[in-house]
Amino acid sequence: MAKCFNAETQIYSSHRPAVDLPTDPNLSLTSFLFRSTASYPNRTALIDADSGQTLTFLQLKTLVSNLAHSLIKLTSRKRRRSNLRPQFNSFPVCFFSVASLGA
Repeated sequence: MAKCFNAETQIYSSHRPAVDLPTDPNLSLTSFLFRSTASYPNRTALIDADSGQTLTFLQLKTLVSNLAHSLIKLTSRKRRRSNLRPQFNSFPVCFFSVASLGA
């Protein structure tokens, strides 16, 4: 296996092909993540390493959207409470939900 560190340049690099990143400065993280959901709704987006459970891009987008809408509703109430149950891949769903709100 080839090394990923070049001692001459002191640079680590991936053996995977380069990824083309968007150049649009107005493109949000969640828009970028979910831009191909309509084309590939059943492709795996997340895999839980411990349990092997998976989420497709459509499932992830639905969970992120639902949580983001719930967070918006919570901010309009005086007493705000939320309960996050320890579930598979809850951190990515929470992270992308908050990111989709621009926070």
